[in-house]
Amino acid sequence: MLPRWRAGAEAVGLPTPHRDIFLIGAYTGMRLGEVVSLRWERIDLDRRILRVEETKTGEPLELPLTRQIAAVLERAPPGRGRG
Repeated sequence: MLPRWRAGAEAVGLPTPHRDIFLIGAYTGMRLGEVVSLRWERIDLDRRILRVEETKTGEPLELPLTRQIAAVLERAPPGRGRG
């Protein structure tokens, strides 16, 4: 099912940042506010883990990075808080 969502997101012609926000949400189940509040300090590409500090339950959550999410994050432009 997710490949169809991805193809749809790419076919609509969204700007890349908007498409990436959508894809991260679709692949993780994160809410829009959680996705847009992500910080590079909470992403470990080497260990393939993403940490969400503020969730609906109030508990921090570590999510595994799938190859699809890692690909989205790896193509993010450098110099925007990325370390």
